[in-house]
Amino acid sequence: KFLLLCIFCLFPFHCKRSALVSEMADLAFIASDEVAEAGGVVETISCRDTEQSPCGQGGTDVAGCDGPLLEPCVREENRPRLAGLVSRTAVVSVALLLATALVFGAVGLSRAKSPVVTEAGPQLHQGSVAHVDAEDIELYDGSGCMTGQLPELWTVEQRGEVHEVKVLTYNLFWWNLFGKRNGNEDSAARLISQAGTFDFMGFQECEDLPRVLNSPMLGGMYDGFGGDGSPTSAVCMAYRTSAWVVLNNGFEYVAVDKLGQRAAQWMRLQRIGDGQTVFFMNHHGPLPLNSGGRCGGAAVAYNLLNIIAANAMPGDAIIVVGDFNANGESTTVQHMGWRLNRVYYGIMAGGIDNIFTNIDLLNVIQTENLGQGGSDHDALSADLRLGIPRPVWWPWPLPLNLMQFIQ
Repeated sequence: KFLLLCIFCLFPFHCKRSALVSEMADLAFIASDEVAEAGGVVETISCRDTEQSPCGQGGTDVAGCDGPLLEPCVREENRPRLAGLVSRTAVVSVALLLATALVFGAVGLSRAKSPVVTEAGPQLHQGSVAHVDAEDIELYDGSGCMTGQLPELWTVEQRGEVHEVKVLTYNLFWWNLFGKRNGNEDSAARLISQAGTFDFMGFQECEDLPRVLNSPMLGGMYDGFGGDGSPTSAVCMAYRTSAWVVLNNGFEYVAVDKLGQRAAQWMRLQRIGDGQTVFFMNHHGPLPLNSGGRCGGAAVAYNLLNIIAANAMPGDAIIVVGDFNANGESTTVQHMGWRLNRVYYGIMAGGIDNIFTNIDLLNVIQTENLGQGGSDHDALSADLRLGIPRPVWWPWPLPLNLMQFIQ
């Protein structure tokens, strides 16, 4: 478009320049004639008007002239010759500009028509990824990855009385803690029980959730959901059954690395009594660290946030926990931070264990590193405030949602 604009701007300039040169040529001929008529320097005259003598100065010519014979001037032929030269220059310039515009236009059109996906591969978008067979994982080069504009989320809609929500994220180091050391005398369950009662817990490298939850130390207070049984998507999440009821839950793949598929699981819950809703997500990210796997960190964040936008409801409190295998320097964590508050992260590998939420930072009451409990990761907890504060002047028997209606 810029080049075409240049053409339309320069073409009139060339035309004006041609006219100007033509006028200058005419003036040059007129000046020569005037010099000749005034008896000036004859050497500047190379032709004659039909009314003038055919003779120049010096020598004798067969025509009887005391000098060279001068041919008649033909301005009608000479002026167009000089102007035509400039016109041809303008045409050549315009042609070159047109050719350049066509070349760049063709390149731009080919790029616009060329799809982002140039080879066959699983499409990682809209919060999901096509199932990939084991033999295809090594061949998959990320050409099917897609990203886009991150979905807009919302601030939490506070309902009911003020209360605290306690959440946990914990990589259990399963192959070692439970596979080689047989649970290390329930060291993980002991750490959890000593930290207090949790509303929601997200575990990574968790291949058998009942083995964790059925520990006598946890007292049967929790229920939850496991992963797909594979080592790379071994994620588990649990909730406190006495306080919350599950409205919906799901499991989706969001990334692929050399080891396999990486997943996110989620559940939408409602608090018993006042109806406060929470969308809780648990995720174990791809390797290598900060890479985002085959598709990159932007695609991972895009998929996670799209799962939230597709399955949560406006007004829900959103809590996302997990071992992202990505710290604050990664695109994944940075893009997640564009839509959610990163309220806490651990020390492992610069902070790859993370807790995100849409709850305002002023309502983050406490965060704590609980230690490893036999794992190679630290268990992290966060206490978040939900609900409507009751003013000291509000009559206790009246329901709090009446005050919210009045406000």
